[in-house]
Amino acid sequence: QLSIAKSKGKDVRYDFIDTDSLIAFQGKTAVDTMSKLVPDFDFTQLKFFYLTQMEVKGIPVQVSRTGYTGEDGFEIAVGNNRVEEFVEILLDQEGVELAGLGARDALRLEAGLCLYGNDIDENTTPVEADLLWTMSKKRKEEAVFVGSDIIRDQIKNGVGRKRVGLIGTKGLTPRHDMKILDKNGNDIGIVTSGSFSPCLQLPIAMGYVTTENAEIDNELKVEIRKGKSVDVKVCTLPFVPKGYFK
Repeated sequence: QLSIAKSKGKDVRYDFIDTDSLIAFQGKTAVDTMSKLVPDFDFTQLKFFYLTQMEVKGIPVQVSRTGYTGEDGFEIAVGNNRVEEFVEILLDQEGVELAGLGARDALRLEAGLCLYGNDIDENTTPVEADLLWTMSKKRKEEAVFVGSDIIRDQIKNGVGRKRVGLIGTKGLTPRHDMKILDKNGNDIGIVTSGSFSPCLQLPIAMGYVTTENAEIDNELKVEIRKGKSVDVKVCTLPFVPKGYFK
């Protein structure tokens, strides 16, 4: 797409920046913590998906009101030469702890957020993934983008599979690539993301099932291994209400 744009005379380029690190600072108290570190900045003015430049204790940073946990918070770009210093400043604040990608993955799943390569890929459409809300009405009507003919056809005639939320009551946790079965043991889909929910204290998952099995409260099974399955139920997404600031 970049080469196509250039061939049409567009002034575009792609820059790979490897001099900065990105810190995801997420959670209900992230704003209060940043406000204490940068008291002269009004964080209520930094809206969701907006960014700004500032200094934190003399360290230049780029702060964006974004993240992928379903909670309010920030993604902060810091120069590689000062990122450890910046992280230590955060860790010195009350209630701040390090968390790895496993924690982030569980939280984004609780929020019903798709992970590219798992829940969506080049073979997935917004209709199948229940992501039509990401497309404006004008864009859908004009349909002048790559793949628009397929999407318009699916909107009109429906799809053969749909992304759903799955919740268990106890037992083992469904994981990526496990089969989803109907009550009779028929293979009807695949798990794309699965984890134990820290907030709900229950196993949760997302996956794709045949459209006729995608109804809310439909009782299904996930095959953990050959001959061993756990009961799940189709549920609404998100599993846990999002806490974004808008």
